[in-house]
Amino acid sequence: MKKITLLIFLLSISFGNSQTLDGTWKMSPQAGAFAVGPTQGSGAYYSNDAASITTRACFFDDLYVFNANGTFNNVLGSQTWLETWQGVAADGCGTPVAPHNGSNAATWTYNTSASTITLSGVGAFLGLAKDYNGGELTNPANAPASITYKVTSLTNSLLTVDIQVGAALWWRFILLKQGVPTCNDGIQNGDETGIDCGGSCSNVCLTSDSFNGTWKMKPQVAAFAVGPAQGDGSYYANDLASVTTRACFFDDDYVFNANGTFNNVLGSDSWIEGWQGGPDACAAPVAPHNGSNAATWTYNSAANTITLNGVGAYLGLAKAYNGGELTNPANAPASITYKVTSVTSTTLTLDIQVGPSLWWRFVLAKQGIAPTCNDGIQNGDETGIDCGGSCSNVCLSQINLPVTFEGNTVNYTVTDFGNCVSEKVVDPTNASNTVIKTIKPTSAPLWGGTTISTPSGFSSAIPFTDSNRKMYVSVWSPDAGIPVRLKVEDPLDPSHSCETQTNTTVANGWQTMEFDFNNQASGTAAFNSAYIYKKASIFFNFGTDGATAGEKTYYFDNVNYGSPLGVNDFQTNNFKMYPNPATNILTLSSKNMIEKVTIYNALGQLIYKQDYSSNEVTISVSNLSKGIYVITSQIIGNEIVTKQFVKK
Repeated sequence: MKKITLLIFLLSISFGNSQTLDGTWKMSPQAGAFAVGPTQGSGAYYSNDAASITTRACFFDDLYVFNANGTFNNVLGSQTWLETWQGVAADGCGTPVAPHNGSNAATWTYNTSASTITLSGVGAFLGLAKDYNGGELTNPANAPASITYKVTSLTNSLLTVDIQVGAALWWRFILLKQGVPTCNDGIQNGDETGIDCGGSCSNVCLTSDSFNGTWKMKPQVAAFAVGPAQGDGSYYANDLASVTTRACFFDDDYVFNANGTFNNVLGSDSWIEGWQGGPDACAAPVAPHNGSNAATWTYNSAANTITLNGVGAYLGLAKAYNGGELTNPANAPASITYKVTSVTSTTLTLDIQVGPSLWWRFVLAKQGIAPTCNDGIQNGDETGIDCGGSCSNVCLSQINLPVTFEGNTVNYTVTDFGNCVSEKVVDPTNASNTVIKTIKPTSAPLWGGTTISTPSGFSSAIPFTDSNRKMYVSVWSPDAGIPVRLKVEDPLDPSHSCETQTNTTVANGWQTMEFDFNNQASGTAAFNSAYIYKKASIFFNFGTDGATAGEKTYYFDNVNYGSPLGVNDFQTNNFKMYPNPATNILTLSSKNMIEKVTIYNALGQLIYKQDYSSNEVTISVSNLSKGIYVITSQIIGNEIVTKQFVKK
């Protein structure tokens, strides 16, 4: 069974819940709280570091007050951060300068459809006073009457807003709601004096016990990334494909033993780079970064750092050390210290500075975590998606090979038609998974493919009805543009068969194809549940016209009905998703409140999961790779809507 692994790709979400805005906010005391770059959210030009929380304390204590009656206040106190455009000799703390001193009356409004906040009142602002729509002030007298900010993310404790100040210039501000302590999120926030420690969190503190155990690199986008500032991966961040191409790296173990010893457990191969004498590929580990030397680890709670002592001990990439990157294994340092940016029961985020303006970030996932049984991910001791192990018989009804439907294994046969040849083989992208491979030879007619069937059809296995007519299949091919059509046939009367309209393959990538029998192929029989239900064999037909001339190869897996994860497809008249295809923003709108959204990639891997309480959700998809994705929205009352969208 294809292992579904948690891949948390960091999407930015915004939603319309103005009541969440009510209250007092400050800049979040973290690196990257205010940043600027050429595109929304980039931060490539400048991003504040952790030291600025102290050096700009007069800025981080400013209050932004959203009153429930719609009025707004900038409460800056006796000191705030001033810049030379405000008439001071040098940037630094000083007495607030009008009109950006909160002296004018102001109001705020939240636009749910546009996901924007507008402050009306000369001098009212969020983040930096100089920023307004389309420019940056050079004189306080030119302050605009209103400013509108794009709400990129809003939770009960964090607000992220963006504002475009030039053709290719965007500022981002991250604000933290006051009076909302979060004592167990692995981040220093609220009134905490440390990570999950102090303030209203009392003695709830991060300790060395939080690290004990085995960790691996987290199989997600940007698990390792590098850029000019802490947390800025603008120079390089791994993509989703690297989880497979660098599987020998993602399976390395970093073991923090409770007795203070540390182990790099790499197995027979790891990712070896040119500076280690290798070809930038999987190969035998190279000393001293092969775990051969004894090592220890310590956690400094005051500095929030982890130090590994022992030549060759490392986390993430072996080449990264404090102040540089190795060019020769013989120069490996005796110790390396990493900044702990966040740690939870499942995820550890570390940063290390390797140059004056060069930082690496590594995100690790803890192993052996107890399964949650309802998160749509195969984890913990689960043998399937939310299934098996300590989750007992709690299962989602995903269909895989061997074919199982609703938790029951189906005895099936695979046959060929149109001179095609089919066989069970190893997944070309995952050696632990079995799929079906079909070769359509040059001599094949226009129609050729694979048939999956059972002696009595699939009966209750695929409960086709007039309202449930969708099936999903994972398809991989080295060739793009192969027409794919799914046929469901009554074996006792082929005249009642139904064929869907055609999908086409992408090259060298698994994709989830949706086959909707409401959309019959031209010239084929209409769907009739009276004939198809409890009688169906499934025909996978590849090759429909001259475009498929010549030998073609394809693989398929994960046959599902209803949705890619076997969730029933409910009435969707009151649900909208647009635009589709999407380039930068995807919007979900529902008459009833959206409570949860999940996104799966073409491999069937969960790449995002988020809870909401809104009738409208706006998702930034600008960082997604081009391709087909499946998005599932849970609506209040347990209604579930599943759709596909295309990222251009």
